[in-house]
This record gives sequence, C-alpha cells and structure tokens, in this order.
Amino acid sequence: MNKQLLVFLLFILSLTLGFGQNSIKMTAELHLEERSISIVQDVVFTNNSSEALNTIYLQDWTHSYSAKNTPLANRFAEEFKNTFHFASDDDRGETSISKLSINNQNLDFTRLEHQIDIIKVDLPQTLAPNTSVTLHLEYTIKIQNDKFTRYGVNADNDYHLRYWYIVPAVFDGDWHYYSNKDLDDQYTSPYTMDLKLTYPKGYKLISALDIANESVTASKKTTTLLGENVLSSKLSLVKNEVYNTVETDFYSIVSNVDVEKLQSFETAVINDKVASYITNLFGNYPNKKMMITYI
Repeated sequence: MNKQLLVFLLFILSLTLGFGQNSIKMTAELHLEERSISIVQDVVFTNNSSEALNTIYLQDWTHSYSAKNTPLANRFAEEFKNTFHFASDDDRGETSISKLSINNQNLDFTRLEHQIDIIKVDLPQTLAPNTSVTLHLEYTIKIQNDKFTRYGVNADNDYHLRYWYIVPAVFDGDWHYYSNKDLDDQYTSPYTMDLKLTYPKGYKLISALDIANESVTASKKTTTLLGENVLSSKLSLVKNEVYNTVETDFYSIVSNVDVEKLQSFETAVINDKVASYITNLFGNYPNKKMMITYI
C-alpha cells in the first residue's frame, strides 16, 4: 500500500465520528453448515425529536440479498453485473424474523413494498419526545456469498461482515431510511454496542470493538465485544488471514492490508502521523481501535 492510499483510507474512516443515545445488545451464534447467524437482539431507540412517534423504521440490509428485485439487485442490473441475477438461491442472503416485540407484546411490522430491506414497525403506544423504547428481536440471517459485494462468506469459509444486523433508521423530524445499494453508506445514529458472539473454535474474530470477555469450550469460542459511539459494523471471522495491529499515540489500527513494500518502522511512523493529523482536524476518535480491511 502506498502512503497516499493509507492517508486516504484513514481520512475516510475518520468521518464516522459522532455521538448518540441509542443502544444495541445482541447475543449471536454462527452456524457453519447453514452459513447463518442466529441473533437475539434488544434495540433501545430514543426519540430525540420534538415529535411523537407511532412507527419506527429499521434497516435490515442482509435482506437486500434475498431477491432479484431489491434496490441492491436493481443497482447490479444497472451496472450490468449479472452475477447476482444468475446466482443460486443458496448464494443469496436473507433475514427470517421470528419475533419482534415490546415488553413481550408482539408487534405488527411490514417490509416496504419496493424496499424489502426496510422494516416498518407499528408501536403499541405513542413514543413521546425525549423518551425511549426497547425493541426485542429474534431472527436468523443467512450470509450471502461474498462474490456480490466482497462482504459475506468466501470460498475459504471466512466471513467478512458489514451491515449484517438490524439497526434503527434516523428520525430528525423526517425519517431517513435507505436501502442497501453497495455504496458502504448506511445511515444510522451512533449507538452503544454489547455483542456476545459464539463461533467455532478454529476461527479468529477481528473487530474494532473492545473485547470484554472470552470463553472457550471443546468446540466453540464465545467473545463479548463492547463499543461506544458505534457506526461501523465491520467484523471478520477468519481461520488463516493475517491481521496486524499498529499502535499510534491516539488509537490502534487493525488491518489486513498488504504493506509489504514498507518497513515496519515506516508503517508505524506513517500511521502515527496520519492519526495525529486526523485527531487535530476532527477531534478525538471515540474508540480505542480503528479497523481497515482490504475490502
């Protein structure tokens, strides 16, 4: 990687800084044979607007891979990318929701007709300004083949995930919800994250979130990850890929980007200078680690 590209990547990632009051707590387990993840999730949504709300919109971007007529599929067609349209159903992804409730009361929800990766949830009671509600979700996501967007499961059964779980849309007087179009631009308010993920013992978990706890059994590993002001949902589960960590005076940079043309001290100096520049320009990065992948 040349110096200009490294500077550019770090600059782009710095733009994700922000603050918010929503929170997400998840318990998830990867099932290799089904290429799926079962999820139990609580989403605390805070109405920061001055208007009362009777509905909440959720963004479910894994479901954008479920059919040939989604906004994502249409974008592929516009760019003459035929891989998705000729793919087997087994290579596509989808979300199957078994429960969506508040205080054990099941809720009515629908997927928008022309945006099936957007979920409209009808609230049982009006959500007043400056109050919160906790949505409880139980669902399973089938992970798509990575040949469509480079995110998903690859031929080596490694998982590179982004925008893989359900998050609330933004309301600031108007609802802002957007379908996945492979633009790496999901719009949501920053949230706190508490993720407990169980996966096969032979895998390594790579994330920018902080590791709070790990436990191992004969065949599985469970890792608890915590994060504040989270916007990026990138996570990798890999068997052999090498990720390196570079320490700067500001935060650690975790990356699998090839830097073989640079000496280790050169990489460290460049990263530290760029981290210093970003911090001086935008303020302190809200996390201890920043994740940069080849994708």
